[in-house]
Amino acid sequence: MSEVAVVIGGGQTLGAFLSHGLAQAGYRVAVADLNADNANRVAQQINEAFGAGSACGFQADATDDLKNIHTNVLLMLGGKDINVDVNNTRNTYQALLTRPGQLTVKYYPPSTHNMVDKSVEESLIKSWTLGLFFPRQIFTAGYLADQTRFIADTRCPQ
Repeated sequence: MSEVAVVIGGGQTLGAFLSHGLAQAGYRVAVADLNADNANRVAQQINEAFGAGSACGFQADATDDLKNIHTNVLLMLGGKDINVDVNNTRNTYQALLTRPGQLTVKYYPPSTHNMVDKSVEESLIKSWTLGLFFPRQIFTAGYLADQTRFIADTRCPQ
């Protein structure tokens, strides 16, 4: 397959898992992560497993792009997120998105980076059961409702 998949945040946990899965499915994978070492490590693992040229790691930092956002933003942060410095992320968004009402921050203390409770993320049985039979319940309580409310309250710029 000559198709390329780009995985943002592909240098760790779920992103790395997704990167490996896409490579196994035959995609060439561009592993993009804020941490270049992580991205390159995952790409190297993929190349060792699936052949040279199967993946390439890149550092990706969208901080400068935040300055160009002119819409409202919903920033959702997990209290059990080991991939992101939650306080630094919130502070960066607050410093760059300065229009009154532009930034809404929601914090989910039991949630990981994937917006699921840590107990769900750590249990294959629990995640599969919820995913198959109760897909809306796989996410941390309030996550989907907060997204729905934010979208309903957001007006498109004219």
